[in-house]
Amino acid sequence: MPRSFAFGLILTAVWHLVPGQLLSAPIQPGEPVAYRPMRPEIWKQKGTSTQLIPWEGKRVVVLTTTKDLDPAIMQIFVDRLDAGWELYSQLVKYPPSNYNLHNGKVTVAMVPDPSYTCGLGCGSIGATRVEIAGFYGNGDYAHVRKNPKVFQHYYFYEFGRNWHTFGHRNLWLTGFAVFMRNVCMDTLGCVDEDQKVRDAIERAEDLYSKSSQDYLQTFTSAGRQGDKVLNAQGRPVPLTDINCMYASVMLKLRRDYGGNEWVAKFYSHIFDCPETSNPKLQAWSWIICASCAAGQDLTPVFVDRWRFPVPDKVRQALAQVDWKAGDISPLKVLLSLPVDEAPPPLVAMHPEFLTANLKQTNLLVDGSFEESKRAWHPQAFTAEARRMLAVPDVSHDGQRSLTIECRVQNDARFEQKVKVKPKTRYVLCGWIKTRDVQLREPGGTTGAVLCVEGVSIKTTSLVGDHDWTWVAMVFGSEDKTTLKVCARLGFNASTVTGQAWFDDLALVEWPP
Repeated sequence: MPRSFAFGLILTAVWHLVPGQLLSAPIQPGEPVAYRPMRPEIWKQKGTSTQLIPWEGKRVVVLTTTKDLDPAIMQIFVDRLDAGWELYSQLVKYPPSNYNLHNGKVTVAMVPDPSYTCGLGCGSIGATRVEIAGFYGNGDYAHVRKNPKVFQHYYFYEFGRNWHTFGHRNLWLTGFAVFMRNVCMDTLGCVDEDQKVRDAIERAEDLYSKSSQDYLQTFTSAGRQGDKVLNAQGRPVPLTDINCMYASVMLKLRRDYGGNEWVAKFYSHIFDCPETSNPKLQAWSWIICASCAAGQDLTPVFVDRWRFPVPDKVRQALAQVDWKAGDISPLKVLLSLPVDEAPPPLVAMHPEFLTANLKQTNLLVDGSFEESKRAWHPQAFTAEARRMLAVPDVSHDGQRSLTIECRVQNDARFEQKVKVKPKTRYVLCGWIKTRDVQLREPGGTTGAVLCVEGVSIKTTSLVGDHDWTWVAMVFGSEDKTTLKVCARLGFNASTVTGQAWFDDLALVEWPP
């Protein structure tokens, strides 16, 4: 079934949820269950029981400290959170990692007050766990009881933290959550008691478009902290920080280029982009994913309206892309752009980067696995049912390569410790081949990669079947004098099965 058709079919029930309407008979509380709080020491210190009352929906279980609540009001909460979680599942390609589930369902714990958690609401990043501290007393429960159409948007914001599974493909974590909370409120037809904040965020991109500020000042941490856009008196305009700016731009794109279907396509395409902390490459990836989702070149909007950093030569190249092609790929588009205009991480993603002279500076011992010096050391989450060795029958160049085979779901790697200079940029690169690599863990997004222990970014992940593919990443050593380089199949919270081969690996200084 085509994704677009399935998307519309599945979301029909979500889009037609009437605020306050019960989808079934009023819910009944279950028997108390043991809850694992984010800050267990606070519960212990205050002498508060962690036995909470479950109110179970189809996708979400609400946990409360008391069962003395109106089942009809609790049904509204559960139905609305069910619908919000379902909406996220249709708009974001990879789900969060599972944590603190009840009967296999996501939990939203209504804790006594903000001192029990990290604020009014707290959601794990990339994993299923939310705590809400504004439910009791004159809070959210009382507001919904007074007006069943009302709902506080921060519930959907915390879901956004759970669903940020993009890693460093998208650096606007909070911006994503702010954007998606508004998508949920719109789609579910909830009344927002904080509508003035929503209106201010909507205006932010227009205010910026009429200013003289640039992309780096406004959308990255390169400029001053806090609100970015200045008014006529030179004072910062509230709700124009980098995350509100991201949300404002995304809300306009959603309005103008296809609504939720555009959103689903955008957040599917983003997983094809490289992980990077480079602001220029982040900008290009944003433009390309938006254009792929819209089926047209949106570079003029990003450059002329929002002053994104795109040189004329790159702009001309993007104008030639067939954005309606069925096999459109953001990574292929990025790699087709003029190398002489590209930021360092994109330059390194071309195999021609590693010249013969540059290979001579390789800091890795036996990066081609021809010398059998035992410089690479195997590690695995599960030692059984895995095969890790240098093999003579498969190679990209020379006679041998390194292979990892996971016969059951696993996270396995070869690693090598390397001496480096502090505060220096390096490129880790090489070739990977895969066969039947499958993600086996909810929330997992990583198959075969090269990575550095303690460095948040990694190379492009290969999943499925791939012939020899060049991968690369540019990163800084910070204060480190040694690094642990890994050829890896699987990752933290992303176990896999399948087989990968690695060859001609290199770690070199940038710039060459």
